[in-house]
Amino acid sequence: MPKTSTPRIWPILVALVLAALPACAQPATSALQPKTRVACIGASTTYGAGIKDREKNCYPAQMQNLLGAGYDVRNFGVGGRTMLKRGDLPYWTEAAYRQALACNPDVVVVNLGGNDSKPQNWRFKDEFVADARAMIESFRALPAKPRVLLCLPLPAFKVMWGIDDEVIAKQEIPMLRQVAFDTGTELVDLHTAFLNKEAWFEDNIHPNADGAGLMAKIIGGVIAFKSEPGFDFEKNLTAQGVTAKVSSFYGYRQLDFTMEDGRACIVVCPHRPAAGRPYAWRGEFFGHEPQTDVALLQHGYHVVYVNAQDLFGSPLAMAIWERFHARLAKAGLDGKITLIGVSRGGLYCYHWAALHPETVAVIYGDAPVCDFKSWPGGKGRDSTTKHDWDLLLKCHGFKDEAEALAYRQNPVDNLEPLARAKIPIIHVVGQADTDVPVAENTDVVEKRYQELGGTIEVIRKPGVGHHPHSLPNPEPIVNFILSHAP
Repeated sequence: MPKTSTPRIWPILVALVLAALPACAQPATSALQPKTRVACIGASTTYGAGIKDREKNCYPAQMQNLLGAGYDVRNFGVGGRTMLKRGDLPYWTEAAYRQALACNPDVVVVNLGGNDSKPQNWRFKDEFVADARAMIESFRALPAKPRVLLCLPLPAFKVMWGIDDEVIAKQEIPMLRQVAFDTGTELVDLHTAFLNKEAWFEDNIHPNADGAGLMAKIIGGVIAFKSEPGFDFEKNLTAQGVTAKVSSFYGYRQLDFTMEDGRACIVVCPHRPAAGRPYAWRGEFFGHEPQTDVALLQHGYHVVYVNAQDLFGSPLAMAIWERFHARLAKAGLDGKITLIGVSRGGLYCYHWAALHPETVAVIYGDAPVCDFKSWPGGKGRDSTTKHDWDLLLKCHGFKDEAEALAYRQNPVDNLEPLARAKIPIIHVVGQADTDVPVAENTDVVEKRYQELGGTIEVIRKPGVGHHPHSLPNPEPIVNFILSHAP
């Protein structure tokens, strides 16, 4: 796990679970306040295999405690079972499956797939998608018309009993994401959330009570977070006469459309929009190392991008962003923005925040350029990237290099509007970055922002260069963003 400038790492989704706690304090439900029935479908990790005091410490039991008296969480897990109907131990034939259907739940959590990766089962992989769809539809056909959550399986840290993470990560998970997209089913990514939690898996496969607790927080948080079900950005966009091409972005609906000037735009829609309609705006490099974007989609954020490539956050770029922002607002997406500035994308995000601090909730910079004199200018430790430097001079309208070097609106120079607005900042940087040197960019921002009284956290990756960006498990980034959400 990379070192951070603060030792606090909150469990993923804890902010959302805490937000739900007031409801847990309400008096016991009555006939006028029926409980929300939650059916937990799965194999051994749902059952709680290997966990001491399983009945109290399995994830459904811990989730019951978190969600409180307004919910009735039931455990229908059976060890060793598969999603595949032709697996060696199909869940379909179990009494637990029939009981889950009979309880007519309001919410169904489907957490199957680990046992399907075994060689004797994965030989039927061509049937996995159809069987996953059939599992979802079997519950949706119930009178309660339940909300279905489809979990991506936990990681397997070693091949045990034939359970193989190579199959889970590279074959099953893409299939499940496609099933979610095709069926409009909510996703819960347990795989990414546990990538650095190996210590909680004593046998490399099954989480202990702490791991079950994190599962409860993740899944329970998705169940309980406050949403705005009446909001439909895609429907609003269509009503304005805008036609969007629809595709899958990791299981979520990606809308590609153009503005009146032909500028390409992207909006990825969550399955359940969060209350307040928050969204994450990528400055550049849409889809690159998307761990944080995907995690925010799970929390009800939209993810947006407009193509202002190679304009380096210049006034030309900001004019494009102004038009895109207006288009989003016209379609009802008018919540606070989490700005994601990857590399040169930092110039866009910081410039927007300085111009419109009232629109911004959080800035997340990932190896961000914070001073174009450093990159692409190369006036610090490293040499100029001439092609990009020439482009920057042109798009900013500088008459010569001297004018560019005298410019005082780089992010490192223009932090006061952000501090006044109390915008929290988080950066993730590779300490060995020679493309965008940390000492000339993030370190300067950190020092100056702290002097201005601003909140900033820096996650430093020792020995890492400009790439790879982000973190394999973006938990600390996402927790920072959620903890500072309006």
